[in-house]
This record gives sequence, structure tokens and C-alpha cells, in this order.
Amino acid sequence: MIRFVKPLCMVVLVAAAPALPVLAQESRTVAAEGVAAIQGDARDIARDAALEDARKRAVEQAIGFLVDAQTQVENYQLIGDKVLSRARGYIKRHNITSETVDSGLLRVRIDAEVALVRLSDDLSGLGIHLSRAQKLRSINITITGLNKARFAKFKDALLDQVRGIKDLHERSFDGTKAKISVDSKNSAQTLSDEILLRNFGAFSVEVVGSTANALELKVTPK
Repeated sequence: MIRFVKPLCMVVLVAAAPALPVLAQESRTVAAEGVAAIQGDARDIARDAALEDARKRAVEQAIGFLVDAQTQVENYQLIGDKVLSRARGYIKRHNITSETVDSGLLRVRIDAEVALVRLSDDLSGLGIHLSRAQKLRSINITITGLNKARFAKFKDALLDQVRGIKDLHERSFDGTKAKISVDSKNSAQTLSDEILLRNFGAFSVEVVGSTANALELKVTPK
């Protein structure tokens, strides 16, 4: 049976860090075109300039995946100065798919893999809101009452039974107390409600404490 009870003094509260957005997709491959004028016979210089322009266009597309259009317009100068000026640093790898010359302009098309995690971290660091990121919350959970073998089985039960949990990471285990973090699209409260609705078979689960970013579970083998 699963019950929700008030926090008990024997349960140690988790000092949880704020939930951080976690990208479900670490990188994104985009196609982009860069253009540069050919000065005299300096085609190599134009190619380098066109390739750099293509990198910037690729990163711009990735930013569009993370940030809505209005926010991009409002932060146009900031993004140009702090992000696009360092576009090469966000490209994990690229492949030139075509190179053409038209009316003195050299055009280079590339397929580029953009590192979304680094890009999103830098955008967030600039105070730019990530409205389109595939976000998951990181929620800390303290579990008491199980030895190591039973804890391993309960972890599997959490992943199998609770739909809101996308991934689970063990942080520590000491005696009968374990600390884990889970990636979830749901809030800690919603996750708590989901746990209360589940039948964990060999385990009786009590939610004995919760905050905005953390849960405390007392688990008893049946």
C-alpha cells in the first residue's frame, strides 16, 4: 500500500540544487549555406570566409531550435557578439556538400553537427530564455529503508512503473539510505502523485517529504 504522510524527523531532507534543464538531444545536424565574394584570384580566402559564414548560419538554425523568434530579435546584437562570433566552437563536425561560384560569389553548403548542450548553456549564461529546448527536470530523490540488493530492484521498478521518469542516476548509497536523481518532464509534485498511483509489487512506498526539486521516499519490503 502507498501512503502520503507528513515528513518525519528521522528522514533527512535533501539539500537539492535547482532543477536544471537537461537537453534530451545533445546535438543537432543542420544544412547551411555560406557566401563570400571572390577578390581577384583569392578563391581560397573566399572559401574560408564562406565556410565561416556557413558555420554561423548553422549555429543560427540551432539557436532557432532553442529560442523563439521574438527572443532572437530582442537579443540579436548580443547573440551576434557573444555566440555567432564564436560559431566554430559550437560545431562538432561538418561536411562540405557543395561548392559553387556564381557572379563572383563563392557558395559553400555544409551539413554541420551543432553541440546543443554547450550552445544552450552559453545562451542561458547570457540570460536568454530557452523556450523551445527539449527540457527535462533533474529531480533529487532520497530513498531510505532498503539494502543494496533491494535498492537495485526498486530502481528498476521506478523506471518500469513511473511514466514521468526518463532516466535515473545513482548518486550515493550508505547503509539503507540512497540518493538518486531522475530526469523527468514533470515537476517533483507531479512525480510524487505518479508514484502514489503505482503498485510497486514487492515494495510499500511512502512519500515522506517533497520540495520543488526533491522527493523523499521511505520504502519497505513486503
